[in-house]
Amino acid sequence: MSSLRKHSPHLLRTALHVSLKVATSAPDVLADVMAEIKKVGVAETVRDYTQRCLEVEVEVEPAVSKWAVSAWHQVMKVPLMSGLVVHVLCPHVLRLGRSFNAILVELQEKQVPLVSSLPLLPMDHFERNVMKKEA
Repeated sequence: MSSLRKHSPHLLRTALHVSLKVATSAPDVLADVMAEIKKVGVAETVRDYTQRCLEVEVEVEPAVSKWAVSAWHQVMKVPLMSGLVVHVLCPHVLRLGRSFNAILVELQEKQVPLVSSLPLLPMDHFERNVMKKEA
């Protein structure tokens, strides 16, 4: 593990450190979640944790988006990768993403429990930032 840390980029080292920290705290988090489920029930616990995740997403999303764009540009520098991704994979991702969003909207209209807390995939963001730049 120490040689991996020595030769890996700073962002990867940071991600590995955070992953290790999360993994070591998982049993405590699981115990807290189980205690809350026993106290208020599954549905209420899921709603509460989903709301917390959405709040964290608002804070973390700009940094994650920046990292994702950076990783995307690095992948697109690999020879033949840009053609493969844009002409083969992207159309399928768009189709599947739109289908997922349509199913999610339909389930939300039918008021299926907990579906209303799931976010739609940002397909317009994908089309704007990926398809136009690389096509």
